[in-house]
Amino acid sequence: MSNNDSRDVGAGAGTPATTLRQRRTSSLRDLTNAPGAALAIQAVRTETGSTNTAPPTAAKLLEDLTALGWDPDGPADAIDDGAQMEANVEATLPANAPQLLDTLPDAMDLVADYVRFAPDAYADVWRHLGPLLHEIAKHARAHQALHLPLPHQSAHAPPPLAPKRAYSTTNCHGDEWTDDFRWLHDRTNPEVLGYIARENEYTRDCLERPTAALRTQLVHEFIDRIDENERTAEVALPDGWTYYSRKVAGHEYRQHVRHRAAASGCGGVEEEVYLDENELAAMPEYADGAYFRVGFLRHSPCGRFIAFGIDGAGNERFTIYFKDLHRHVLLPDRLHDCWENFEFSHDGKWGFYLALDSTERAFQVRRHRLGDTDPSAHDQVHYQEDDDMYFLTLAKTCNSQFLLVHTGAQITSETWALDLDEVATTTVWVPVDDEDDEGNQGAITSDTEWVEKTVTAPGLAMPRRLFPRRDGVQYTVEAHGDLLYVLTDEGVHKNNWLFRVPVSTVFADAEAPIASTDSVDEETTTNTVEERREIVIPPRDFVLIEDFQVRQNHLVVFERSNCIQNVRVIDLRDTSLQTFHYVSFSETVYSLWPMSLDEEISDLSSTSCLRPMSVRVQHVAVLPTYNPDSTCAPLVCDCEDGTAVPMSVVYRKDLLGRPLPGSRVPTTTNDNDMGPWTNPTLVPRLRRVRVVRDADLLDTTSLSA
Repeated sequence: MSNNDSRDVGAGAGTPATTLRQRRTSSLRDLTNAPGAALAIQAVRTETGSTNTAPPTAAKLLEDLTALGWDPDGPADAIDDGAQMEANVEATLPANAPQLLDTLPDAMDLVADYVRFAPDAYADVWRHLGPLLHEIAKHARAHQALHLPLPHQSAHAPPPLAPKRAYSTTNCHGDEWTDDFRWLHDRTNPEVLGYIARENEYTRDCLERPTAALRTQLVHEFIDRIDENERTAEVALPDGWTYYSRKVAGHEYRQHVRHRAAASGCGGVEEEVYLDENELAAMPEYADGAYFRVGFLRHSPCGRFIAFGIDGAGNERFTIYFKDLHRHVLLPDRLHDCWENFEFSHDGKWGFYLALDSTERAFQVRRHRLGDTDPSAHDQVHYQEDDDMYFLTLAKTCNSQFLLVHTGAQITSETWALDLDEVATTTVWVPVDDEDDEGNQGAITSDTEWVEKTVTAPGLAMPRRLFPRRDGVQYTVEAHGDLLYVLTDEGVHKNNWLFRVPVSTVFADAEAPIASTDSVDEETTTNTVEERREIVIPPRDFVLIEDFQVRQNHLVVFERSNCIQNVRVIDLRDTSLQTFHYVSFSETVYSLWPMSLDEEISDLSSTSCLRPMSVRVQHVAVLPTYNPDSTCAPLVCDCEDGTAVPMSVVYRKDLLGRPLPGSRVPTTTNDNDMGPWTNPTLVPRLRRVRVVRDADLLDTTSLSA
């Protein structure tokens, strides 16, 4: 977000003072009683809530003129001089329409203050404003609207109409369908292409050309509220480098950067851009595409390799690339049609990823050896979900000991775990010169020769089923020391709850490693877990636990109560789990979520409708300065079916205390929580519509909280 909400008003011009802008008295209040002015006034009125009618002092008027960039100084006999006035006009002339629109409210405030200061001068003021208002009224009447039309608005030619051509077909149910416009489906027909071209031209004539100036103005305002030099929090990884990513002004995509202390005796800091998304977007396979996004980036524990996924079509089918940071080259292998979950083994040689089927469903967990250019033949399937109602996700636990495979449907889930420290023997494909005499991995190129051999190493075991699927029961699992922390909605409770159980208990009863969803004796496993588990947070009807994270000494729980999110931090060093506190936030309406632990690591990020995203790392807050002229408040609206839906209402501060216009929301629920978030288009919209309301449509469990 831009830290400067003001604009320059032309070469040599000053910048309107913040105090002047914040006053915002009624722009044309003193002119609204003039005969015949109603139509014109409605076209340019600026609504405010100021009730300050005290006449300003002469010193205040001169101060405000200076704030607008006008030079009020000069010899007394030059005050009425035309050349002096023309010089002031040229010096304060805005460079474009958006800058003029920013300056107008302050200029009209100044005019209103002048009328209060010198009431006898109202006639002269009106004589100067009258011709302009007459032009506005003339245009408004001509176009039968109460808005200022653009100069090139004119009557449009009639739209192109496609002729009807009889066509009928019978579907598989024996029903006859008639479609007189079926002929438009033929994309190779020159007549169809010509008709589409005429439609596009008509659309440009009606929408694009009349709104060109407005769109240009809005783009400038949007950009002004985006911080083009934003950067993430810095994170030190065990390889000795500190990592972060940043935006670069004038570039579309991010740069990923790392730095460390320079070599001994050199002093200073050594910094390098180890991955530039702008260079990736210029690769031949993406240069001419309509879409590009780097969906994830992971670092290997050894620090030598990174894996990142690129979506080049917008369908969330990622191609995974690997880069050797020691040699600064991309490895030759590519993994196509993958989901955006990827994790490294401890030694950095292997990667675990999710493959997508033809319906965009993640259904297989596969293991890949970095550098292998034939993954379809050599990659091993660790788990396959055959039920097309279930979708797989993959993640490491916070202590990196386990690789968790979560398979979930709408209200049912199941958790599998692969112990990355467990040593297993299996047949795999490896480079001929896999390691030198000192155990170091050699460079992998497209010419590397691969052979199949039996290997004994950690990270090659198959996953074990921890919590079998039970209809209507969901699990979220994390590991800390010798304990597993589990969030579940098991039971008849209204909301979910959190418990912990020894790892040995779960793994002792875990199903033998397999790669499919065969049956298991659920009763024996469930009884053992129930006997050993300890409740950390019991179920509460008024609080929903949305997520949790485990740190070295703390358990961070993300809760929602009365539709507002909260963060509860429990000290794990207290065995009673009764030592905790809540994190406070400056906004009354906000959204927050945990962030990744792999790169650009941070414990917590938050945002609201008006405050940009802020990142908290431990006890340090990085908060961009942002002081809009608007405020945000929570509101509950009753739907047509009686369901209460929480809403985030953003409105200008000058409307504080006035009744807000309301409406009924026809939609009740949604599966995804849509909390308040910063949108760079919001403030420009508020300058034009006074109030913006976004319904935070939550699922039924969130509403119950």
